[in-house]
Amino acid sequence: MTTRITKPAFNFREKLTELDYAKIPYEKMPSGSVIQVKQNYHTGNQSYGATNSAVELFGINIFPKLSTSSFLITAHVSYSHDYIGQDNPDSRDIFLFLRRNTTYIGQNTNLTRSFGYTNNEAWYKTDVPFSSDSVTHTWQYDTLAQDIQLLDRVDSPDGTGHLRYNVSMMCQNSFRVNRCNQGTTNGGTSWITVQEIKA
Repeated sequence: MTTRITKPAFNFREKLTELDYAKIPYEKMPSGSVIQVKQNYHTGNQSYGATNSAVELFGINIFPKLSTSSFLITAHVSYSHDYIGQDNPDSRDIFLFLRRNTTYIGQNTNLTRSFGYTNNEAWYKTDVPFSSDSVTHTWQYDTLAQDIQLLDRVDSPDGTGHLRYNVSMMCQNSFRVNRCNQGTTNGGTSWITVQEIKA
């Protein structure tokens, strides 16, 4: 008497598909992979008066996927000041800072300009901002820009599980973000982008 043994059908291609990830887990990605990107396009056009400490202009929160990641920060600041049309915009010192939560990062300690307040953590300092009154409209309808890019290595996020990266400013007299000195009808856009990179 013959005995027949039957096996359930085995679809090799289907089994391979089951092993594939619809979305690759962060842990499986190779070192150097960008595993998340956060961006804040800041279009507000605020005007600031004199400050003797760093004031946040704009920033972004990021919740790290892995505790060992690094973060690539790119920031662009579009701005102007009230003496942009003058021959000598002295007493218009401007300082820009990059912060992770409350920690200053990316500072250039070779820059020593100060008007009497602590600003050694800045990545950009100017005693006499760029200006000119020798052209038509004396640049009242345009903005300046400063940029920074930094790879930040973080031991661990803060107690809330997130990091906040921001661009801050301190000025001796005036600062206009995303707008020209003439008014808010002309200007630019600032932004900050943070990419989490797997170690």
